[in-house]
Parts: sequence; C-alpha cells; structure tokens
Amino acid sequence: MSRIDIGEIQTFAHQLHTANEAGRKSIKDIKKAVENYTEDGSLKGKAIDASKNYYQMTYFPLCDAIIEAMNESEERLAQYIADFHAQVDGSADARIDADGLYELGKMIDRIEAKKEALAQRMNTGTEGQMQSYRSQLSIAYKQENILEKYLAFEQSHGGFFDNLTDLVQGIQQTIRELQSNIQFNSKTGTYDMSKLNFTTVTRMQNALGKALKNNETTFNFDEYQKTYRGQMWVLMKNGIVDVEVTNAYNAAVLNGELAHKSNEAQEEAELLQAVIQSVKKGRDPVTGQEISKAQGFSIISGFIFYYTSGGYKGKKLKIPKKLLNNIKNRRSKAPKLSTLSEKEQLKLANKYKKKAPIAIPDNAKIKAQTKKAGYEQITYKWNDGQFKYEVRWHTRTPEAPLEQGNTWVVQRTVPGNGGDKPQTFFKIGDDEWVEGYKWYDAINARKAGNATPEQIKILDKGHWKE
Repeated sequence: MSRIDIGEIQTFAHQLHTANEAGRKSIKDIKKAVENYTEDGSLKGKAIDASKNYYQMTYFPLCDAIIEAMNESEERLAQYIADFHAQVDGSADARIDADGLYELGKMIDRIEAKKEALAQRMNTGTEGQMQSYRSQLSIAYKQENILEKYLAFEQSHGGFFDNLTDLVQGIQQTIRELQSNIQFNSKTGTYDMSKLNFTTVTRMQNALGKALKNNETTFNFDEYQKTYRGQMWVLMKNGIVDVEVTNAYNAAVLNGELAHKSNEAQEEAELLQAVIQSVKKGRDPVTGQEISKAQGFSIISGFIFYYTSGGYKGKKLKIPKKLLNNIKNRRSKAPKLSTLSEKEQLKLANKYKKKAPIAIPDNAKIKAQTKKAGYEQITYKWNDGQFKYEVRWHTRTPEAPLEQGNTWVVQRTVPGNGGDKPQTFFKIGDDEWVEGYKWYDAINARKAGNATPEQIKILDKGHWKE
C-alpha cells in the first residue's frame, strides 16, 4: 500500500482482538466439555473408551489449532505496527502518502533555489526570510526522510496483508462452521461434530502454515561431514560450516526424525583445529569468504572464550599466550550511549567517524543513542548536493550473526528527478552499491532463516567491520 494510516491499522488490531476473544471463549467452552467427558470415570465400557479416545484425538487438536491461528494473527499484526513505529514513524496517529514523495522533492528543490538566490544578496534585512527557508527545508527534509523510510518498510513487508487476510478469513470461516454445525448435547454434556466440514478447518491450517512460513527446504544430510560439538551437531561441506543445514539437522534430531550419534571429544578438537586453519588461510570458516586479520582475530576470539570458559570438552589444544594477549587487547566494549552526556556522545562520534568506510564531513548531523532492542548506534547524515548520505555505526543487532561485532552501514539516496522517485542504495564495496529493496529483502530473509548465498554475501559485504 502506498498510503497508510497507522491509526486505522491499530483500530483493526483492536477489532481483531475483540473478535478473537469471543471466538476463544466458544472454543474453550467446547474444550472444557470434552475434557469433562474424557475425564469422567463413571462412564465405562469399550464404546465409551473408544469415544473418549476419538474426542481426544480430534477435538483437542482442532481447538488448539484455532487458538494458535488466533494468537498468530494478533501477534503478526502487532509486530507489523511495532516495525512501522521502529522503522518509519513513532507517532501514534501517523498518516503517510508515499505517492506525494515526488511533489515533496519538487517543493524542496524550489525552496533550496530560493534559499540559494537569497544567500547571494544576503543582508541584515533578509535574515528573517532566510531563517524561514531553513525552517521550511528542515520540515520538508523530515517529511522526505519519513517517506523514504516508509518505501523501504513497504518493500520489506510485501505481501504481509495478503497472508494476514487469508489467515483471518480462515479463522472466521472455521468459527462460522463450528457455530453452524456443532450441537451441544445436554444429556451427555458433549458436542456433536458429525456434521462438521473439516475442509474449512484444513484451509485455516494451511493459511496458518503459510503465515508461519513452514515450507521447509529438504536437505541431503549424507552429503555433509557431521561433527558433534557440545550439545549439537555441526555439518560441514568442503571444510565450510553450513549454518542452515546445521540448524535443520539438529531440529530433525530433536524431533526424533534422525538417530542421535555419540559425542566424540576428538571430533570436537578436529573442528576447532579446522576453524583455526581456515582463519590462518584468510577464509571465514562459515561462509568461505576472504577475511582480514582483524576479522580472523574476531572469529578465533569467540572460540578462545568458549575454550577457556570450560565450554569446550574435546582434546586439549595449546593456545599461545601471545595469541590470547593479542585477542584480549583487540576486544573493545562500546559504552552505553544513553548514559553519556550530549557532549560526550559528540566526542565519541567524532572519534569513531575516523574509522568509517567512507569520509564523513564535519557538517554531518550526528545522533547517538541506545536502541530499544539493546544495541548502540551512532548515525551520521549529510547531503553533498548530489546524494543524501546516512552512515550508521552500531554494535551487534539481535538478529545479526553472533560473530558480527561492531559494524558500519553506509546508505545513500539519489533524490527524485522529474517522474523518477528517490532511490536508496547500500555500499557493499569500494565502488559497489546495491539497491535498497535487495538489502531489506536480504535482512528479512536472514531473520526468517532462508537467506540465499547471494543475500548473505550482500549483508556480509554491507556490514563493514569496525
């Protein structure tokens, strides 16, 4: 949707919750009656036992599936609203029309032209008018920034309401089916479901599965080298750990779909040695990509911590004291920015910007903050006349790989021109940029656990190590 009224979506969320609450009460009444029937010891006999078993096998899963679908519909809508507030606009009554971005860009161009013309004939009498132009530009830039954020948000949440609509409709149809075709028997205290159309129930469960993205990829685990480490298996191919396959294999073991093999301390030692050898060769043991010495130190430091803290149970390895000292010296903890004064934040930001992968001008607008998700972030924004830049330094975000550490992200926006809308790009190389929608698609795919090798490559290259 190119237009959004977050107030309307919040109203819909409230209405959905109210409707679901009424449905939950009906479902719980059914489930309670079934529980009373199945737990009634006074009713005995083979026919009764068979009936109780049928009720437990049929009615309980049905009730649980409906309630799960209701919970999921509300949680997904709440997450959408939370994402909007975090990524676009925190206002409770935000209204956005992305189609107006082009007109807003033209208005900014007009104000900037007037401001530039006024600057050429500047005197004491025109200072008030100049201040007015500055104020207009400030408001316009803020609106433009919100619109650009919304366009990126819209791209990263594509198809959200299609899946949600299918799920909500499936719930409503199932509830109507229950109300129409289930009859309560006051004599037995049970419900008669003989007329229930389970096709409707199946349709709802399919919608729930789609909403949960339960379509899992099938892997041939026999193609991978398996090593047991601590409480989990690690799967490798050609000396590289495959995280997605590793997660799938351990899930299969946990669910009883595969036999759990014995732990071998020697195998654990071999894995640690393989990781160290990979880093020595300048290769990331997980992705296989080339890495710097600094990145290698970061990876090994994680294993050293695991080893020295007692988590490692394999064959003991000798780790040079010099290596331990180097790693210790290279570790740096970022301060909690929210505890610093504005002056201290500015001093730290000016210190950090010298390490950025792109030159940050002195007139860049700086904002340092501790994000709600628990990570630290410093943002630098400026306009060089051709592009609008936003450079972010941040500590590891909750969804990022454990070994990522502190990184930089460089974003630039090409202003709209004529009929063209603004375009956002992210820096992934010395002179290499990727479109904003590809970046956000990659982030969402990684969160969902189905990122492609190309998407992982984009995120790895676009998160510049500190």
